[in-house]
Amino acid sequence: MRPTRALVSLSLVLLLAGCGGSAPADDGGGDLPASEGAAPAQPGETGGGGGGGEAGSSDDLEAMAERFTPADTTETSRTTAGGVIFLTFESSQSPESLEGFYESAIGNEGFEILNRSSAQGSFSWIFMDPDNDGFGGVVSVTPRADGGGTIVGVQLGSSE
Repeated sequence: MRPTRALVSLSLVLLLAGCGGSAPADDGGGDLPASEGAAPAQPGETGGGGGGGEAGSSDDLEAMAERFTPADTTETSRTTAGGVIFLTFESSQSPESLEGFYESAIGNEGFEILNRSSAQGSFSWIFMDPDNDGFGGVVSVTPRADGGGTIVGVQLGSSE
């Protein structure tokens, strides 16, 4: 019995450490205002940022998220928790036109692209701020199965 408790305790510690500790709970609604879901910055701590400045506050992160939102989109989900923002939206634009938009948006923020992939009409990027190891993001652009537009997922924030 004792080894089982130790294993469960160790698993929970590793799980919490891997998830960044104690992030605020999300009710799954995805509609929390940025000020409610984000963890407050500690003194001397910033969330990092690409190119144009630090993304140390939820307002800065929100502004960056807006710069990663192309025209002609409908937001379907937004969740902010623990210094990370997750967005999902649908676009009437083709994945190919959004490919150019995101190549520019990532470069304009000063991010370094760590990985870029494309397959079957989908595109994805993993990127990071070269001056701040913990700050970066992921973008995925996927054509809708019914051929009626594109689904986009954007995740921005700090892993620290």
